[in-house]
This record gives sequence, C-alpha cells and structure tokens, in this order.
Amino acid sequence: MSVRIVILTHGEIGHVMWQHAAAIMNAEPAVQAVLININQNEVQQLDRQSIQKRITALDRGAGVLVLTDLYGASAANCMENGSKDNAGYRMVSGLNLPMLLRVMNYAGRPLDELTEIAIEGGRKGICEAS
Repeated sequence: MSVRIVILTHGEIGHVMWQHAAAIMNAEPAVQAVLININQNEVQQLDRQSIQKRITALDRGAGVLVLTDLYGASAANCMENGSKDNAGYRMVSGLNLPMLLRVMNYAGRPLDELTEIAIEGGRKGICEAS
C-alpha cells in the first residue's frame, strides 16, 4: 500500500510535468498519480468540498499527497482548508520537476515522510547556475 499522489494544477501544467518526469526516469512510475487540471473557465465554479471529497476518496489507507502549482492560487486554495487537520492527506505547493522526481523515487515512504521529501526536493532543485 502506498501513498496516492494528486497533481492539482492550472491547465495542463501537471500533466506535462508528469509526462516529462516519467520520461526522465525512463520507466513507468511506481507511484500512481491523479491529475486534476483547473481551467480558467472553471475557477469560479470550484467547489472545495467536492474536490476534497474526491481526493479523500482516493485514499487506500496510506494517505494522499496533493501537489499544487502555486500557493495562494485557485488550485491550492481548493485544498488548503483542512489539509493540516486531516490525517488522510497533505498538500505541498510550488510543484517543480525536481520535487516530482523525488516523490516518484520515494513513493513507498509514509505520507508525512513523503511530504518532507517533496518539499526538500523542490527546494534543492532551485539553485543559482554559475
């Protein structure tokens, strides 16, 4: 049993990142991801409760890690309420390719640990090129 991954982003960002991460790994990812794209037309119609219920329903016992593209934007705002109070899922914003690769490489880890791995991977993937 492993943590389920949900990539909740604007437009096709999450789908494209998932495809590139799988290509970089040159293998079918060990982790399953559910991609939820939010289009500009849907922003006004977002129902936080229905999205949260959908994500919670994905949990198979190990929890759900929700990766969003931009903190404070509509995708992240759908999940922000309750993510700290709900033991079933965690949310990390600021999705980047290094973060996603780390999550894919450590998919078997427990939810709390995988959340920290995602954050660390995202941060360490940002550096100044010399």
